[in-house]
Amino acid sequence: MKKIQTAIDRNELPLFLKGVNDYKVIGRSDMNEPNDYLACWEQEIIPYSKTNSEILAKTIPSALAILLNDKSDIDCNIYTVVNHIFWYYYFKNKQTISFEISLNEISRQLKETLLSNKQNLRTDKRWGGAEWNSESGLWEPIIRVAVAIKDQYQGIDFMPENGK
Repeated sequence: MKKIQTAIDRNELPLFLKGVNDYKVIGRSDMNEPNDYLACWEQEIIPYSKTNSEILAKTIPSALAILLNDKSDIDCNIYTVVNHIFWYYYFKNKQTISFEISLNEISRQLKETLLSNKQNLRTDKRWGGAEWNSESGLWEPIIRVAVAIKDQYQGIDFMPENGK
């Protein structure tokens, strides 16, 4: 829980969510992702939320927006935002967390960012976009997660009109 506290204290939550440098959370040793997003939630965000849920309710949406506005490695930023939204709804559905995050503005921003970066995402073969997992780069796993968030967890809808 020390990493998230440091990130919030330093106003570096976007870097924490993305797993930059010392903020990278490692759960499974075989993870080849920008951050181990599940471990990030289990080891840092959930424990921190037990006493600081109001802080997270305010800071997570703004950190996600900052990532979507940061065009340096936008594919990684989109991938990071989508993964954190997924784990938020997953743990909310399991009633592991009790805090609420307003993601309506993020939904709109994410949909626009997905559409404007669709071609790059389709050719990005990193992480979930690896050929063994996707024929369409990062686009395909992002769309799969978008459908799960909306349909399985009744979460926000950031699916572009033509998700294919």
